[in-house]
Amino acid sequence: MKAVLFDFDETLAKVNEELFAKNYFKNLQEFFSTKGISANVQLIVSCIEHITVKADGKRDNYDRFMSCFAAKTGRSDDFWKNLFLEFYESRFFEDLKRHFRINTQIKDILESSKRNGLITVLASNPIFPAIAVEKRLQWIGLNADTFDLITTMEEFHYCKPDPRYYTEVCTKIGVDPEQCVMIGNDHKMDKACEKTGMKFIHVSEGESFVI
Repeated sequence: MKAVLFDFDETLAKVNEELFAKNYFKNLQEFFSTKGISANVQLIVSCIEHITVKADGKRDNYDRFMSCFAAKTGRSDDFWKNLFLEFYESRFFEDLKRHFRINTQIKDILESSKRNGLITVLASNPIFPAIAVEKRLQWIGLNADTFDLITTMEEFHYCKPDPRYYTEVCTKIGVDPEQCVMIGNDHKMDKACEKTGMKFIHVSEGESFVI
């Protein structure tokens, strides 16, 4: 084994994903309203679905998401890029940190992996840009430098559970899938790594394991 991939939500971080998502969209809409802009949840969700199911590998997730928003609203890609950037730097996004705390067991495995010279990857579904991923890491006391690679919208062309997402990770770190382990909580999103030959370890509340 040469590399370990770590999911974020409900793996490295303890969080109620349903509650986080509810408040994420609520806060995003409130932020938009301070700018005099209306963007409903379904519009946001439809563009997230667009990047997860219609990937052709030609453009990264960030560009495709913003282009989707532009096409549906009549405003430019740059307009939405700047607005989302402002949101991720705002109190509306920072408010969401209250939903997160570190999973100490997974943190111990992360630290052990680094001590043993393994490549470590934050393999969170790349539906957030780098600024948001880095802030979410800070909320649990980590930072981007903790990992050899973090999967963000700007750098990736596929999303979970597309096996090409895992292939892209392996290409970037220069390691064959058979030499990697994916640690995650979701049998659909994370276990899809097995289609590439990667090993999957399932995380559940109270479960103990070693790698």
